[in-house]
Amino acid sequence: MRQFLFLTLLAVANVTAYADDFGSWIDVQLNHKFSNEVYSAIRIEHETKNNMKDLDVWFVRPTIGYNLTSWLKADLSYDFLRTTTTTTHRSLLGITGTLRQGNMSMSIKERWQYAYTPDSKKAANTLRSKFTASYAIPNSIFKPYVAMEIFTDKKWQKTRHYVGTDIKLSRQSSLDVYYLWYTFADNTASHIIGLGYNLSL
Repeated sequence: MRQFLFLTLLAVANVTAYADDFGSWIDVQLNHKFSNEVYSAIRIEHETKNNMKDLDVWFVRPTIGYNLTSWLKADLSYDFLRTTTTTTHRSLLGITGTLRQGNMSMSIKERWQYAYTPDSKKAANTLRSKFTASYAIPNSIFKPYVAMEIFTDKKWQKTRHYVGTDIKLSRQSSLDVYYLWYTFADNTASHIIGLGYNLSL
């Protein structure tokens, strides 16, 4: 695990030395299970840019989900998203399939996103496809992972490349620490350091 963290930090140091922009994403998510099938969550996220000097966006995301089977689930989310100048409303409908083999797991998540910005009266439909592979280290609180999320409408828009680890703090809570390389079709790449806190109620 120490080698993994060292290599991750070394990679971050190398790419951020040539970064066009560097930012941070910090989020808190509360989760609740109503039954074995029905669950909910609410997420609050704050994102910065320009070497963490300026606000990029913040949003609040309530979610309701349903476990269709032991390996397949569906969820519906709404985002109230703010920048310094605009408000955007987003709805997200997703389905996630997960395969597990021992301590290894792989998942594919497909989400349809509809976004509307009242100020500009602009609407957009986006398909978000995310692949994640993770490994729960035996007798450890660490669960490192890699992930990639691709955004498309009629063509490729952007891609998020993740490397990170979940850190189990207790039966109810965990941290998510990650580095994100964010590439765009019509803009320069961004480099993000992320920290998330999850709590199950």
